[in-house]
Amino acid sequence: MEDGVTRHPNRQLLRRLDRAKRFQDDRYRLRLTHLTLGKLLDVSVRTVQNWESGKTRIPHSAFKLVRLLASGKHLDGPAWKGFHVRGDTLISPEGHTFPAADLAWWSLLFRQAEAFRTLSRQKRQAERAHATAGSVAGACASPEPGELVAVAKSLLKQVRSAPSSLPGRKTSSEVPQAGGRWQAPRTEPGARVPVASCGPQDPTKAAHHPGTRGGWGGLSLTPEDRPKSATPRRKGVCK
Repeated sequence: MEDGVTRHPNRQLLRRLDRAKRFQDDRYRLRLTHLTLGKLLDVSVRTVQNWESGKTRIPHSAFKLVRLLASGKHLDGPAWKGFHVRGDTLISPEGHTFPAADLAWWSLLFRQAEAFRTLSRQKRQAERAHATAGSVAGACASPEPGELVAVAKSLLKQVRSAPSSLPGRKTSSEVPQAGGRWQAPRTEPGARVPVASCGPQDPTKAAHHPGTRGGWGGLSLTPEDRPKSATPRRKGVCK
């Protein structure tokens, strides 16, 4: 009997100390101080300290409540299935954490997520429209190589077949004949033929004059525009 009596108090003390240690661990997990836990359980700070030191026995209701809060599985309803609370943090089934500071802005968080979803959708639509417009414009603006060659040949043919109107370029009527002699340009009936001088001129010089060969475009020059090498106009009365 004496051995049984002596073993009983020690066993109760060890059990009380173990219970006090788990109670303290739950308080740490909840991140509560002696003061906040005392307000939660409606007891004094000294009582909480005695519970954790093992001096006094912890009531089962207080121990069970703190244990339940520390487990984070007290969320009721099927919507909270898989969620649990650890301290001031809500943990989702995927493992994402939501601190209490963020939960205070819960409505703003949802509005931000909706705004981001809208902006992302508009960005994707704009990118698809830009890609479609770019592909259509590229198809219209890039001709085939065969088309470019055909256009180039057509332009070259037009340039070769068109009569030249540039000054100093000889036409077919001004090309030297087979005999090596120059032929004067043809004039239309009734057209005025420019006369270089009133006196007689050498036919050879007249044929080789730059004005008749087309050297200056086949036009008669005024005295101011004639070069110094041109034949000067003879003074006197024409006979």
